[in-house]
Amino acid sequence: MQQIETEYKTNGGKFKKYKISDLFNISSPAKRFNANAVKFGGKYPYVVRTSKNNGIRDYITEDEKYLSPANTFSFGQDTATVFYQDKPYFTGDKIKVMKLKVGDLNKERACYLLSILRKAFSNFSWGQTSFNETILNDVEIIIPTKNNQIDFEYMEERIRVLEEERIRVLEAYLKITGLDKYILTKEEQDAYDTLHNGGGRFKLYTIGSLFNIHPTKAYRVTNHLLFQTRGKTPVVTNSSTNNGISGYINLSPTERGGIVTYSDTTTSDGIFFQPVDFIGYPHVQGVYPIKESEWNEKTLLFFVSTFRKSAGGRFDYANKFNRSIAKTMNISLPCTKNGKIDYEFMETYIKAIEKKVIQNVIRWKDKEIEKTKEVVNLK
Repeated sequence: MQQIETEYKTNGGKFKKYKISDLFNISSPAKRFNANAVKFGGKYPYVVRTSKNNGIRDYITEDEKYLSPANTFSFGQDTATVFYQDKPYFTGDKIKVMKLKVGDLNKERACYLLSILRKAFSNFSWGQTSFNETILNDVEIIIPTKNNQIDFEYMEERIRVLEEERIRVLEAYLKITGLDKYILTKEEQDAYDTLHNGGGRFKLYTIGSLFNIHPTKAYRVTNHLLFQTRGKTPVVTNSSTNNGISGYINLSPTERGGIVTYSDTTTSDGIFFQPVDFIGYPHVQGVYPIKESEWNEKTLLFFVSTFRKSAGGRFDYANKFNRSIAKTMNISLPCTKNGKIDYEFMETYIKAIEKKVIQNVIRWKDKEIEKTKEVVNLK
């Protein structure tokens, strides 16, 4: 990719710094819709501040004059979640609409700009005032230009090259790791069917009876100093995207991997399993198994799903997700005939889910390969 950028500069291309206000009109939706007052299962996307599912909570049908336009970015003000919306959509509270001033968005242009915007927003401090329109307009991003015009052709070509490279890497990775063998075993299929058909034995547990919860250790420096050097150690912040990771720096980890983290200032979308050692951050809580030997990556991933389900929709920046509340929350876990936590079932179920995900990836890969062949006339 470095070679592509070098060739681009040689051929007259430049990478220039622009304020977001130079590139986008930022506006509020014509009307915001309260989730408690709408009926789900409708025609148009209902975009909220979640980090999941492209920001879409569900679909609703309301007066079309209140639709936000297609081919725009939706931005969640107190979560810094930004997504490309290719269809008209309704919104919930605290959503801004970002529309290009020059040119139109398409899939490739949106992918390129999204990566830049998310990087620019990743170091924001938390709280609604940090994401107001005035501050947003002053955020700076670097984009490709040619002849003093935004070079959308470069963006589109860069994304196409990345997608082709991603497919090649994915094929090689699946073969090397053996993940191209994605057929579920009988035990995995049984576990999957049991849970998805509403079967199995379950028991309620308080989180505090299974885990200790306390703040993660953080370096006492500003974000500017914290992120000024690049390295290999992840920094887990209050972000609800990218597993909570806002960057990688050249400092020693403050926390060990193999635990769960969550932000006490945002929503349940910020609950993650951290597989490797990392650096903590203010308001990021660590969830540590009391009996470490009984938990592993798979069972903790199962716990994350139940934790999110229990906390879903209950917390945001104004309604703090503090430790005392988290400790007393009930979660439902599978249990054996003797009433003990069934760790084996949890692990088997997560293995089944991982293979299901791989199946979807394989199907996507095969479709993309076919499309690529068509484009380059290989068929």
